[in-house]
Amino acid sequence: MMEKYPIVYVKPGNGTGGHSVAKIKRLEDGYLVQGRTRSGKIIKQKLDSAETVRRRLNQWVRSQQIRTGNFMVQQGLNLEPLPGRIIDARILIQKNGKGQWVITGKALRVGGKNSPTTNLLYGDGKALHFGSFLRERFGPKKAEQIEQECHQLAYRLMEVIEKRFGSMMEFGLDVGIDKKGDVWLIEANPKPAHDTFIKSKEPDVYRKSLRRPIQYAMYLIQKEKEANKPGIAN
Repeated sequence: MMEKYPIVYVKPGNGTGGHSVAKIKRLEDGYLVQGRTRSGKIIKQKLDSAETVRRRLNQWVRSQQIRTGNFMVQQGLNLEPLPGRIIDARILIQKNGKGQWVITGKALRVGGKNSPTTNLLYGDGKALHFGSFLRERFGPKKAEQIEQECHQLAYRLMEVIEKRFGSMMEFGLDVGIDKKGDVWLIEANPKPAHDTFIKSKEPDVYRKSLRRPIQYAMYLIQKEKEANKPGIAN
């Protein structure tokens, strides 16, 4: 993977919150390794060879393993429009009071300095308004195209997930937008945090994100009542 891609991530398959994630970036004269330990500490090391990186990662997996879970290796993306800071988008898609998938909100997350992830758990990152940043970075036409692609990705992904796993209620999609404006799915979270929208200063979206699961639950209750309603004899 390190030979194939300029950026590679090593992450626990059972992790959450960005714990135990390491990022390896190929340089002209070696490799840059950035990681977030289980305790939340950021590490940054420059190593001179692939063999040295492999030894360091073997140590990382042993020391940063979460319970008995395995680690996975993923292709990384260049998501650093701000020097030393990674940016991705959180798209919250939920079912509404009619049982339909709707996109509740979108926000951009900026990781802490030298952090390999954008998780806001540690207090060193921040959230930005989705549309404002994209228009400033890419211009209005490209920003609109990126937003449409994010919407199409979210709705299509819900079709695929429900076809495979059955009915769902909400997902938080982590989406990467690279320097060219190309959209990449990073991961889908079935138990997403909603407080990103507090941090992006969108309280209305936050309140809506809390109401929609309740509205969907009420829809399911009403649907069950109607299904169990006895027929009326003529």
